[in-house]
Amino acid sequence: MPYARRINSFSESSTQILDQKFKSKVFENLAKTPVSAISRIHEENAALLKRIFGIGTIRELTENKYILIAQTIVAMASMLQILRALASCIDQTLVNAYSRWT
Repeated sequence: MPYARRINSFSESSTQILDQKFKSKVFENLAKTPVSAISRIHEENAALLKRIFGIGTIRELTENKYILIAQTIVAMASMLQILRALASCIDQTLVNAYSRWT
């Protein structure tokens, strides 16, 4: 079974990952396909991505500097939330340990 079909099997039936005509493509070749291979990215939207950002393929979409900047911002925001939660746990642990020793 081609890998692309395996990916689609993970998606819910109402939301397919790949456009119908690309489902049988070998997974390793999908990076070279047009962004319109992704379900719900229509040819008109793909043309806009190409014109505005120079994005023509799935690989170019993932390597686009604006996409990477947005992903970095979101990842850093998530990391800060995790660090704040961790700091809060450490603070509480230290307070509990100090109160036992005093």
